[in-house]
Amino acid sequence: MNTPDDKVELASDLKDMSAEQQDQRRRALRSMLTASEARQQQIKRSRPPTMAVGVRVLVKSGPHKGRPGTILDADFIHGRALVDFPEEQDSHWVEFPRLTGDNSEPQGS
Repeated sequence: MNTPDDKVELASDLKDMSAEQQDQRRRALRSMLTASEARQQQIKRSRPPTMAVGVRVLVKSGPHKGRPGTILDADFIHGRALVDFPEEQDSHWVEFPRLTGDNSEPQGS
């Protein structure tokens, strides 16, 4: 069980702490930072891609399924993006739910 002696004071002055207390504080802060970074990574993975000009996307469904492209314009009123597909001359409007972030390397690199 936690007793008052087990608690680590995170806000007190360092010069008033023993070496052991400073080490406990350092471990507690590192643990908090690690947990915070893990939460941020989880949020980043679960967040849909930003639908902005220049963002690389991959089509998840529909007639262009599996094809990578780049957003040229976004229509937030109708929930769609104008996507440029490298192998086609014309760009196409694709609904946001059909798009996902494309983490692959850009072609020609």
